[in-house]
Amino acid sequence: MADRKEQRALLAGLEALLQEYEIETQLSEGENLLVLRARFNGLGTADGTALMEICEYPFTVGEGEPMRLLQFYTTTAENIDEKNLLPALTALEPVNMRCPLGAFGIYAPLRQMYHKYTALLGANPEAEARSALLAVAEVLDRLFDETIIIADDAANAAPARSE
Repeated sequence: MADRKEQRALLAGLEALLQEYEIETQLSEGENLLVLRARFNGLGTADGTALMEICEYPFTVGEGEPMRLLQFYTTTAENIDEKNLLPALTALEPVNMRCPLGAFGIYAPLRQMYHKYTALLGANPEAEARSALLAVAEVLDRLFDETIIIADDAANAAPARSE
């Protein structure tokens, strides 16, 4: 895993990219974690909002070298009706089969729908992180309308379309 200075530089670069698109950001530093939060507005034709949290996630396999994993965790819907949690989770399955990066899920304790993607950073982490961020934002924009309908009322959501 990168040291704190490298993590800060990586997230600061992503923050600058997001600000170029006039996306509201906040870089927070906790005891063990740096987190970049970004509020995406205008997603899909529904013109929806989502909160993305980006952080470097520590991961080492056995005695090997630490890997640089960059996690994108985006809350796409909140306050889902409790009766809709299980139907929404089921309705997300075909969406996830078509989702090119990461997957959508339900975090039942907080009644939230989320999208999660983790990128493995290699020799050029800054460029790879920028590409991953842009790709995740595109996925969220393309699938937002469908997922927000599921979050609202999975039982009456239109069947998943094939692409």
